[in-house]
Amino acid sequence: MKTLTSTFSPSVGWLFALLIFCDTFSQVLFKMASLEVGAASLESWQSFFAFAASLLVQPALVGGVLLLLVAFCCWMLLMSRTDLSKAHLISGIAYATVPLVSVCLFAEHLSIAQIMGIGLITLGATISSLS
Repeated sequence: MKTLTSTFSPSVGWLFALLIFCDTFSQVLFKMASLEVGAASLESWQSFFAFAASLLVQPALVGGVLLLLVAFCCWMLLMSRTDLSKAHLISGIAYATVPLVSVCLFAEHLSIAQIMGIGLITLGATISSLS
């Protein structure tokens, strides 16, 4: 089986970057769509379905789904070129990028524990990609 370090090339690096970008900004667009619709009531199935119907007409939701489709295509291309065990660890960087972008775009707050977790995720992904 091919390994990430033996097949890592600029094209694989760009695929990882595009995957992480699309994964991150699909979540941002999903958040934007939900903010546009407003908080959902969970008191009845009818209110749930009304919320879902409102989401379906949001352009941000459509954009988020399209970005996830691009991310899926990147992931499949990466699977044909890298080991799953290493690629999955590197793709975990999105667990760091989503909170960081949400701070910038939505003025969300990160606790010290969250910041430390982001650092550990990034460090782990970096170390795993080098081995």
